[in-house]
Amino acid sequence: EQADGIRANDLHVIQNNRTSSYEVTLTTLDGDRTYLATKCPLRDVSGQVIGMFGISRDITERKEKEEALRKSEEKFSKAFQASSAAITIASVDDGRYIDVNDAFLEISGYKKEEVIGHTSTELNVWVNPGDRQKYIDTLSRQGSLRNYELSSRMKSGEIRHFLTSTEFIELQEK
Repeated sequence: EQADGIRANDLHVIQNNRTSSYEVTLTTLDGDRTYLATKCPLRDVSGQVIGMFGISRDITERKEKEEALRKSEEKFSKAFQASSAAITIASVDDGRYIDVNDAFLEISGYKKEEVIGHTSTELNVWVNPGDRQKYIDTLSRQGSLRNYELSSRMKSGEIRHFLTSTEFIELQEK
């Protein structure tokens, strides 16, 4: 069955006179392996297609790493959203919100689209304007914060007092 699929792809390259790249998973003595195959038409001196040639690269390890990363991201996302604690991901530089969970939205009174892409300063969450810089300075000096006391202004204007914990995380730019 696997050989029939490979032959069909080879025939497609020859009949359509086009290069084709595709992934194929093959069962070997060592288990399933995934290959990235690139097949090209083979032409004679007159340009007539007389066959095809190709190269395949074993990408099993890469695919396994991609799947492990996908599962890890899925676990993080589920934990992030399911947490009853308010969680935000924001840039250190300007406090721009990258993501917030539902608990944060419920507590703060904001809708997600009102928060994402905006800064904490734009939303006026800092009761005292200098508190953000003090918070960032302490975070930078200590590397993380545990049970740090701060006051925040909710969307309604109500001021609430919190104990917050903060960690630096490195995000890959997309």
